[in-house]
Amino acid sequence: MFILNPTLVIQDQRTDYLIEDHVVKLRFHGDSAELCRRVLPVLDHCQEFNELASLSGYSPATLRKFLSILEADNLALALTDLKRLRGRRLITKIRLAATFWNKCIMAHALPTRLFRGEAVREEVLGWGIEFYFFIRAANEYMARGSARISGPTHAISGLWQHYADEALHDGIFLSGLVGCGFTAEDIANRPPLASTLALLNHLYETSEDGALEYAALFAVMQPLTERPTTTEIATRYQFLRDCYPFARTLFDAFERHDDIDASLGHSKLLLEQISEVFEPVETRTVSKLFSIIENTANYFILFFEGILRHYRGSRAVSYRQVPNALAAVHR
Repeated sequence: MFILNPTLVIQDQRTDYLIEDHVVKLRFHGDSAELCRRVLPVLDHCQEFNELASLSGYSPATLRKFLSILEADNLALALTDLKRLRGRRLITKIRLAATFWNKCIMAHALPTRLFRGEAVREEVLGWGIEFYFFIRAANEYMARGSARISGPTHAISGLWQHYADEALHDGIFLSGLVGCGFTAEDIANRPPLASTLALLNHLYETSEDGALEYAALFAVMQPLTERPTTTEIATRYQFLRDCYPFARTLFDAFERHDDIDASLGHSKLLLEQISEVFEPVETRTVSKLFSIIENTANYFILFFEGILRHYRGSRAVSYRQVPNALAAVHR
């Protein structure tokens, strides 16, 4: 299976062929442009390189080289030869899929504007509120996902330690929101948006499926191969504090949380730590892991979309009705 980044803008300019997203712009010329014209329109219809070669007229070797160029910039993803993905090769391909789908998430309008310093007050604070619910949910879905004892202790203990590292971090973000003028009681009693609940339900239900499925959830959330430095983290959040002075304490909370994650080495895939327990992984399970990574990205995009739709005015930020039917029952 071949997947093109859904955020791509493609332009056929006769002599040149342009492929770009919000980060990368590639220009192909001459024979390379012709290759693009013949390959990209049929890419989504193929499962393997031999099939793509038959439809496009290019050799599998040429196609592999072309797709590797697109994959290197997260413009495409080639999920072929799943039967041969084992051990280190599987982890490498999962890394590619994680960065590919994370890039799609970050191309959404909300994170794009927010991290450029262009979001409005309601979007920033709404994002902070819904992100608090996401962090709070770790006490449920991570508790469920790490509640496993099958396998060598040195491998499975990674699940337990990961949850212990993340448990109760919601208090950090609650304090950040209180510093923005909210009360702890108001935030804690609010219902999350339906789009936020959809993400949280996906995380919990996937956590129930199995240890590998649970670990796959974190591929999109923690796709980096190298942890950011304290200086890089501080620079990023100082920029956001300067852009959004009304949310200084919220970004203090984000910086504190990122510092904790960096110090704990959370740039390493959880799947990497426990995969030895399940080697060799069945082809059907491998396919399921890539589906989980893609679906998780889609739920995060829905999460951001819900924030944009709901937090459009000051009242949406300051008030959200708590569903309560008790008054009607007692009448």
